[in-house]
Amino acid sequence: MRGYADNSRSNLSARLGRTIFGGTLIIVALTAIPYGTVDPWWESVFEAAVFAIVILCLIEAAIIRSTPLEQWRLLYPLFAIAGLAVVQSITWGHRAGGAAMEGTLLGRALSADPFETCRFAFKLLATTLCFAILLRHTSNPVRFRLLVFMIVSVALASALFGLARTVLTHPVFSRLNPDRSFGQFENRNHFALLMEIGIGVILGLGLSQRHRRLRLVACVLAGLVLWTALLLTHSRGAVVSLMVEIPFFFLLYSIYRAASGDKGRVISSRSFSPLKKIGLAGLLLATVAASVVLIGGDQTIDHLRETPDEFAQSIDGTPKVARPEIWQATLKLIRHNPVMGVGFAAYPMAISKYLESSPGKFNPLQAHNDYLEVLASGGIVAGSLFAWFLIGCVRQIRARLQSRDPNLAVRCGACAGLFAIGVHSLFDFGLHITVNALACMALIIVAVKSVAEKPVSI
Repeated sequence: MRGYADNSRSNLSARLGRTIFGGTLIIVALTAIPYGTVDPWWESVFEAAVFAIVILCLIEAAIIRSTPLEQWRLLYPLFAIAGLAVVQSITWGHRAGGAAMEGTLLGRALSADPFETCRFAFKLLATTLCFAILLRHTSNPVRFRLLVFMIVSVALASALFGLARTVLTHPVFSRLNPDRSFGQFENRNHFALLMEIGIGVILGLGLSQRHRRLRLVACVLAGLVLWTALLLTHSRGAVVSLMVEIPFFFLLYSIYRAASGDKGRVISSRSFSPLKKIGLAGLLLATVAASVVLIGGDQTIDHLRETPDEFAQSIDGTPKVARPEIWQATLKLIRHNPVMGVGFAAYPMAISKYLESSPGKFNPLQAHNDYLEVLASGGIVAGSLFAWFLIGCVRQIRARLQSRDPNLAVRCGACAGLFAIGVHSLFDFGLHITVNALACMALIIVAVKSVAEKPVSI
């Protein structure tokens, strides 16, 4: 009787695990549909769906005792940042001084915009819980492949939609500004970031499937679609990120393939002299540059030529409202709020008084540099937590790459995508978009998660 009860409990836990994993993949995929989940109503739907999945996880944990994972340590700094945002949003009362308002009860918070900071805390918590669920339930090779397939499918579907939108007109696109948007994203740079994520994974899949011609051809075609869609955004940050992503992937794979036991003939680190490696890197960069000219066209080239002008003064000597001015204003904001920052998602409210341009002329909503914005939003505390998260990721990725692993190429592709995100985040704020943040966390799971080599059912 006891054995029957144990079997029933095990079967129920297995069904719950499949439901949790499949439901989470569906949630992540659906976030790409309505403008990358930027509308408040859809953000609320996403958060509610994640919290519903968490309830199933608690039921599963009550049924069977799970083994703690080494990767759980990656979650600690993310939960700490969410807790910091909650602290920043807390408003407490104090009595005003002065003759005019003496004794009046006023509200005060660490955040310049407590409501938006509180919203940020809920969104980060939901995103981190989604990360934790996938990290826990990507437990076998079948689920690992499904996670990889989900990343590629979301990127490819978005790319096909973006390409179709360039030739089609429909009222559904009326909300989107054709000069700034691409695909389902209101900002073409955010779309380009998703393409960079997909290209990294496609590179790994193509290399891992090099002995299977049909799958290799499918990977090449999918890669060409993503590549074309990325270049048609005419994003300078995307071009720079792509130019470093491709060589980084091949360099990383050539370094770690010997340790993984991959005995294939492609990209052997011993068969290439340093001169040949330099030549290969130059060839890859030339390929990217040629595709920028052929696909991106004059508009992309003009955007690249305009970059030095952003760092120059205008003819009358007044400062230009461009990224350099925003960065300078952000640095001033950081110096005046060094410890706890001005509150997450409160940047638009706090930055205006630090800009040198005329009042009311321009008020940036983001710092156009995610590293600066983390320091501006949470100060040294948030910067330290973010550094903790990055160091933890690098250590676990390095340990996984050094192990004997048949998924090395895919893991290197995920690392290349993460590297491209890191470069692009120097110029933009694509990780503010929910689907991009979730895709980034999925890349981290692909890079660090250990799965059994023996195939098992989902």
